Amino acid sequence: MLFETDRLVIRHTEYIDVDDMFAIYSDIEVMRYLGREPKAIGSVEEIQAVIDRRKALRAEYGDSMGAWSVVSKASGKVIGAVLFKPLPGEDGTTPSGEVEIGWHIGRADWGCGYATEAAQACLTYGLKQNPKLNRVLACFYPENTRSERVMIKIGMTFLESTDRFYGVPLSVYEYTRPSAGN
Repeated sequence: MLFETDRLVIRHTEYIDVDDMFAIYSDIEVMRYLGREPKAIGSVEEIQAVIDRRKALRAEYGDSMGAWSVVSKASGKVIGAVLFKPLPGEDGTTPSGEVEIGWHIGRADWGCGYATEAAQACLTYGLKQNPKLNRVLACFYPENTRSERVMIKIGMTFLESTDRFYGVPLSVYEYTRPSAGN
């Protein structure tokens, strides 16, 4: 376990999470606003590749940054993910020099407040693990109003609309650490 909330445990993603993750990421409604070219995951092998990428983040950043599983304490199942990682530039791979926070929750658990709960805990954890970091960004497709509401609830403010991240038009919110002078 990396950190927890009243209802959630946030931990590293493991291969035992494949079935729970496939149930989440094979749903086009979950995937509609994720990635440069959103599409539902079509196979268990694709989920294993996602887990491999998450493990590579762990190898590179330890526990200070990553993409982590969100587990319901009530069910013990993976219900989504939170991420606190380098934000890529236009090509979707080269680091932009910024840090991104994000979240994905399976449709079965939408409307329960899990995204806000996990995102707030992830922001707190990420800033604690990265004490020199003064700003965190969150990018979203403008029509994804659910995600925008989470950003506002965790204290983020609108920064800009741009295509400099992932190479697609996105809205960007920012959180500036209070001690950073803002």
